[in-house]
Amino acid sequence: MCCCGCLPMPVELISTEPPRASAHPPAGFRLTGRHVLLCLIVFFGVVGTVNAVMMRAAMRTMPGLDARNGYDVSQRFNAELAAADAQDARGWRAQIAFTRESDGHHLRIEIADADGRPVSGQWVDVTLAHPGARALDAMVPLHERAPGRYEGQVANVPPGMRMLQLSVRETAGGAMRFASRNRLKLEP
Repeated sequence: MCCCGCLPMPVELISTEPPRASAHPPAGFRLTGRHVLLCLIVFFGVVGTVNAVMMRAAMRTMPGLDARNGYDVSQRFNAELAAADAQDARGWRAQIAFTRESDGHHLRIEIADADGRPVSGQWVDVTLAHPGARALDAMVPLHERAPGRYEGQVANVPPGMRMLQLSVRETAGGAMRFASRNRLKLEP
C-alpha cells in the first residue's frame, strides 16, 4: 500500500530487446555466389548473341563499301572539284521526269543551258544505284528524242529507294560536262 491508503496498480513491462531468432531459419530461396555467376553468364550471353545476330544482318545488307579503292578516289578529288566549278560556270540544268507505266518506268531528262536553250548531241548515261548493293544497280539507256530531251525505259527494277546518277558527256568516252545525283523512290 501506498501512504494514502490506495492499492498499487499492476504494471506491465515492455521489453526493448528484439525477439530471439529461432535456431533454424525458415526454409526458402537463398542467393548464393553460384546464382549470381549464372545470372551474369546468361545476361551477357543473351546480349552477345543479339549483337552477333544484328551485326551479321547489318553486314549482309549493307557492306559499307562505297569505293573500291579509297586512295584513288582521294587522288581524283581536286580534278572533280575543278569539274564541278566548270559545270557551275556553264549553268546547265536538268529536269528529270520518272513515270510509272504498265511495262516498267519511263525516264525523261531535259537538259538546257544557262539561257534555257536545249543542249543536244550529248552522250547521256543514267544509273539507278541501289543504296546498299551494287548488284542491284540498273543502267538506263537513253536516246535523244528531241533537241535536249533524252528518254528511256526502265524495266525489272524492284521498288524502293534509288540514287539516280546522271552524267552528260560530249562523246561516249569524253570529258564530263554535267553530273547530277538525285534521290528517287520507285513505287511498286
